[in-house]
Amino acid sequence: MADKIVWIAPQQSADRPLIGGKALNLIRLAGSGVAVPPGFILTTQLFEDLVGQDRRNSIQDILKKLPAFPSPPEIEQTSGQIKAALSTLRLDQEFTSIVIAGYQALAERTGQPIPTVAVRSSGTGEDDLFSSGAGIYDSFLGVRGVQALIERIWACWLSVVNTRALLYWVKRGSPETTRMAVIVQEMVPAEASGVMMTINPVNRDRSKMVIEAVWGLGEPLVRGEVNPDRFLIDKLEAFVISANIAHKPTRLVSERSGENSLITETTPPALQDAACLTQEALEQLISLGRRLETAFEVPLDIEFATCKGQVYILQARAETSWAKGEPRVHGLSNQPIEQIVKTMLEMGKNKR
Repeated sequence: MADKIVWIAPQQSADRPLIGGKALNLIRLAGSGVAVPPGFILTTQLFEDLVGQDRRNSIQDILKKLPAFPSPPEIEQTSGQIKAALSTLRLDQEFTSIVIAGYQALAERTGQPIPTVAVRSSGTGEDDLFSSGAGIYDSFLGVRGVQALIERIWACWLSVVNTRALLYWVKRGSPETTRMAVIVQEMVPAEASGVMMTINPVNRDRSKMVIEAVWGLGEPLVRGEVNPDRFLIDKLEAFVISANIAHKPTRLVSERSGENSLITETTPPALQDAACLTQEALEQLISLGRRLETAFEVPLDIEFATCKGQVYILQARAETSWAKGEPRVHGLSNQPIEQIVKTMLEMGKNKR
């Protein structure tokens, strides 16, 4: 059973081939003492055992027939062939028993009889230093109940062979990286959510951080559907340089009822033009961003949510365009700014 389901917990250990990059980072976050919503990971081994060796060989044969530079129709045709090979697959008793047992254990841990969860991909090639793979697989929020959970897990896993994913990995010359684990994680009833980058994405300045946030859940922000509040932070001195507060007429929330509980509602008038992050939340985020960048040793792209005064980290990945060696900002000493930042952070850590 240990190779089929893994919990997101501080003392947990697992490797990328078994749980994928996103789940691996969540376990690292939990081990760093960061508030991470509880959840479990259905491993790549569980899905591979379900599919079986013969069917996996057939899928690899289909992938090998792709030309070096396939056209979009060829990618779409390959995706359809693989899905056809999987169409006769039926979820067995072991698979459903593991999902049910995990969901029941999560209910005990959260105190919710029927937990509201997010179902997310964790591909073995996702969220590494050079390829995030963000957005190429399907994910589902606001999922409640065993039947809905099983359906969403299977749909999430099947997206490993959707056209977006195949095109992404073929372009990188590695379609064999289409192995996936699936994360089932309690959804935070977020008052506000957002993205924090521990680098200025505009000019790659590592002495700055950028935080963007909206009321409610963060999915509309990730999809570029809303204008967020935006805060530019001085990372060394830990203060807000500028704050641009957006008009936020709607928000996405979870009602915690029904099998899919997400609704878009009108933001209360008093909040539509108000900052969605308190000073306390900003201070927590700045501290977390500095600490996690030091722990991961690279600039990070971090997703977060706030609830009742607590900041929860939902995901963290390397900021990949920096990792690919894009232009670096230099300080007055002509040292790369990342070296200056690292030295200053270490000095601050040693003083505490």
